[in-house]
Amino acid sequence: MKRRIHCAAATHLILSLAAVLFPVGLALGQADYKAAFGDYTRTKGYVTALTKALEAAENRNRPECTRRRIERGKDIRVERLFLSKKSRQPTAGYWGELVTIRGCDDALNYRVWFILSAGRPLFAFAAVPGETRADAYQMRSAMKEVFQASKRAVVGCDTVRFRNSKLVAGGDKGAWDEQWSVVACGIPHTIALTFRQSGPDTRKSTVTARITTAR
Repeated sequence: MKRRIHCAAATHLILSLAAVLFPVGLALGQADYKAAFGDYTRTKGYVTALTKALEAAENRNRPECTRRRIERGKDIRVERLFLSKKSRQPTAGYWGELVTIRGCDDALNYRVWFILSAGRPLFAFAAVPGETRADAYQMRSAMKEVFQASKRAVVGCDTVRFRNSKLVAGGDKGAWDEQWSVVACGIPHTIALTFRQSGPDTRKSTVTARITTAR
């Protein structure tokens, strides 16, 4: 049975625009950028992409949870963003919106990452709940390491559910440590991860993972 999530629209979004890149010559003020982007995040296409990404993540991580509700907050981490000078609509960009899933035993936060490229539909990705600082590229690298560590711990296991993540040390760009709680074929594990980022391109980050506890 397909499980659905009902999404409540946010009324206001606080945008971190320090890392935003604007096209040369765009004459609109910062308040106009915020308003235009805020309007975009409430469009049907955006909300649909966000909802589908969260449904996919929750169906993988907590298939037992059948009553889910999305709460959108005020936290959008913008890495890159280009807006059309004429329409003020985003034409390309990369950002992550923090949302909360309620309705089950534990409320979980997910940062849903969006990638918008010219000529392509908006892509949304969510996978690991909790405090993780990893963006979509770093998260995918970390997930591969976690899968490999889990397979070594539980021979033949190819099903890993991501339950939560915790920031242990650091958090700024450069290097930081996290702990991820996972369930590999029914066996809970805590996995320690170290992220290292040497430049602005997060796709070139390195991630190492090792199991620290198993119960």
